[in-house]
Amino acid sequence: MTDRVDIEGPSDPIDGAPDPVSVGEVPEPWSATLARAGLNLIPIVGGSIDVLAARVNEGMVYKRRQLYADVLRRVQVEELVAALDRDPVLEAVWSQAVLACVRTGVTAKRRLLAKVISQAVLDDALVEQTQLVVDALEHLDAPHLRALERFRRFIDSIEPQTMQVKTRARELWHGEPVPIRAALVRTGCSTAPITPIGGLSMPSYTQGMLSDFGRQLLDWVRECDDERDGLLSS
Repeated sequence: MTDRVDIEGPSDPIDGAPDPVSVGEVPEPWSATLARAGLNLIPIVGGSIDVLAARVNEGMVYKRRQLYADVLRRVQVEELVAALDRDPVLEAVWSQAVLACVRTGVTAKRRLLAKVISQAVLDDALVEQTQLVVDALEHLDAPHLRALERFRRFIDSIEPQTMQVKTRARELWHGEPVPIRAALVRTGCSTAPITPIGGLSMPSYTQGMLSDFGRQLLDWVRECDDERDGLLSS
């Protein structure tokens, strides 16, 4: 195992924030795990599958602890516990956020999950909005968010709605894989038709490919996207 890692203070300073919260040991590199698994292929030693399974579990635990640490830099643990006891909806959203955090390798997504959960803990009026954001993030990951960023850059750069622009927008939208388009529509980030529509009436792809909710979600992700991660920089 490598040295312990402490979470530094939040990028947006918080008054009264606690000292850095330890998230435990960083999981060993997969190359080291593979070496141990190879060793365990030797008769008598055995246990390669157990070694690989243990490494997966270590990674999941570490990601959960990162989320907990990010939340507890913004709220007191007593506030978190009280809010979860008080509101079963928030408790369900919290569980959903933890699962989404474990299943992603996108740091900006984890940071945003922590941010919206913390805001809902401090303000009951934000629970429903947090529920929508967490539900969207559960179904969206790097490919979907990068597609949204491509749509945003296109929309923000186009001239008035000429037929050429509309055609280009249609091509850009349908150039994305169907699973990405379906997920964006499912989460309310886009409203364009998933499959091409024929006939004389062409949907407004320049409006439908990025909804108001999709743009807001993308803005929040961009705020949490560290330059070292560069999720949306390319």
